[in-house]
Amino acid sequence: MDYRTLCLEKDLTVFAAMQKLNDTGHGALFVVDKDMRILGVVTDGDIRRGLLKGVILQAPVSQVMNTKFTAGSACDDRESMHHLMRQKQLRQLPVVNANGVLIDAVLIEETLYRNISNPVVLMVGGMGTRLRPLTDQVPKPMIKIGDKPILEDTVQRLAGFGFKNFYFAVNYRSEVIENHFADGKKWDVNISYVREHKRLGTAGALALLPEMKESFVVMNGDIVTDLDFSKLLRFHKSEGGLATVSVSQQQMQVQYGVVEFEGTTVTRIVEKPFHVFFINAGVYVLNPECLQLIQNDNYLDMPMLLSQMIDAGKKISAYSMHGYWKDIGVIRDLDQARRDFKKIG
Repeated sequence: MDYRTLCLEKDLTVFAAMQKLNDTGHGALFVVDKDMRILGVVTDGDIRRGLLKGVILQAPVSQVMNTKFTAGSACDDRESMHHLMRQKQLRQLPVVNANGVLIDAVLIEETLYRNISNPVVLMVGGMGTRLRPLTDQVPKPMIKIGDKPILEDTVQRLAGFGFKNFYFAVNYRSEVIENHFADGKKWDVNISYVREHKRLGTAGALALLPEMKESFVVMNGDIVTDLDFSKLLRFHKSEGGLATVSVSQQQMQVQYGVVEFEGTTVTRIVEKPFHVFFINAGVYVLNPECLQLIQNDNYLDMPMLLSQMIDAGKKISAYSMHGYWKDIGVIRDLDQARRDFKKIG
C-alpha cells in the first residue's frame, strides 16, 4: 500500500474526508501540510464526534482531526511498531522522521495476514552446562525470561513478522520442548522437530532437515533480541549471497593504558581505550545449496560451515543489527536479559 493514499490536505473539508475514508476503507487518514508534515489523524469516530459538537460538513478537516495521535519513528523496527499498535489497539500507525514528516504507514493487516513461507530453524538442543543448576531439569531455551520461556518469546516474535513454518533441532531434554510446543497450533504456526541422536553442532543438525526449496533462517535458541527478521530476510535476498550472518556491534574497554611504540620509541599512550568490533550474533539466513556442504552425522558448527564457504569463494553477507541483542549462555547475561526484558517485551 502507498501511504500517500491515506493523506489528506489540511484545508479539505470534513465532507471530503468522509468520502476519502469510504474510498480507502482503512478507517483513518493522515492530515498533512504541503511539506508532508503530519498535523493530525482523522477517523470516522473523530468526524462523528465533531458533527455532534456542531461542526459542519463544509468545515476544514482540521476542526475534527485528532492532534494527540500516536506515531512510529523511522528508527523503529516493524515488530516494535506492531507491538505498539496491538498495545494501543490501533488499526493504522503513521511513521514519521525526525522532522515530523510522514514517510510511511503501518496497517494492522500486516500483522494479521502476513505469511512468510521461508522456514525458520531454531537450534535448541544445547545442554546449557554454564547455566547449571538452572538447566538440570529444562533445556536452556526453556528458561523463563519475563513470564514465558525464551523460546516461546522467540517464536512469538518471528510469528509476528509472518513466519509460519518452524523446525526445532532438539537434543537435550527435548521432551520438555516438545510437550510445551507440540505442533505449534497454539501460536498459529507449524512446528516440526529435527531430533539429534548425538551432538552435531549448530550446523551439523541441518543435515537432518528435509529438502529446502527456498532460503531459510537459522537461529540459536539462547538469544534474546528485537531483530527485525523480515528485514534480515529482505536484505539476504537483495544481496544475492549464499548466506547471510547477522552481526552485533560490541565494544570493550581495556582496563589499562595502552602503549604504542615503534622499535623502542613510544609514539602514543592511550588511557583505557575502547575497542569496537562486530560479533557473530547467532542468526543466519542460508540458501538451500548450503545443505549440500554438510555431511550427514558429522559434527559441524556454523562458523566452521561459513569458513568453508568463504574459503571456496562463496559470497557471505554481513547484516548489521541495530537494537537489542543478548546471548544468555551464562548467569550474568541471563540476569541482565531479565532486567532488560521489559524494555523490549
